[in-house]
Amino acid sequence: SQGCPWACGFCAEVTVTKRIWSAFSAEKVVDEIAFLNEKYGVDTVLIYDTNFFVKQERVKDIFKGILEKNLDVSFAFLNARADQVLRFDQEMMDLFKKVKVNDFLMGAEAGSDELLNFINKKSSVADLLNAKRLLKQNNITASLSFMVGLPIPEKMNISIDEEFKIMLDNIKEVQSIDDNNNIKIFVYTPYPGTPLFSYSIEKGLKQPATLEEWSTWGNTN
Repeated sequence: SQGCPWACGFCAEVTVTKRIWSAFSAEKVVDEIAFLNEKYGVDTVLIYDTNFFVKQERVKDIFKGILEKNLDVSFAFLNARADQVLRFDQEMMDLFKKVKVNDFLMGAEAGSDELLNFINKKSSVADLLNAKRLLKQNNITASLSFMVGLPIPEKMNISIDEEFKIMLDNIKEVQSIDDNNNIKIFVYTPYPGTPLFSYSIEKGLKQPATLEEWSTWGNTN
């Protein structure tokens, strides 16, 4: 699939796909995975969709199709929001284990509701913690991604050191629920066309002036 219907302020999907989500049918996805498995022996599929779980019945149909064809494949890097995980029913959880999901990514992003509201995440710290509890109950390991270095407004009175501490405190909460996690920490990168990019420019960020400078944007800023 491509796109995501949410409008997180840091995410390029807001500009690139205009919040429009589109996807191949479950049948097509299963057929393509079957072709790769049977012809080339591919046994692990990494799915880098921006949001794999927009339509959960489609996800179930993909997993069921894999099982019906008795394909010897496992999955990694399935990407979802915490509030989506909270809507997973037991059938979804059981399918996760049956199709061998080896890595599952939730975007935690920031460590407090105040910061999550600032980036327009439309999800909360409580959602993340409750999602982690649900995954633990079903013995599903998750990767969690966090960001630091957001262009926080002065009125929020949060320094970069405090932002980092807030994130670490949130990680400790997650670890107290279940220490079987893969924690990923990224430095926020302003992407052109996103709401936070415009705000970063207002705060004094100097955007690249040449194509060569843009080519190293994510590495040096």
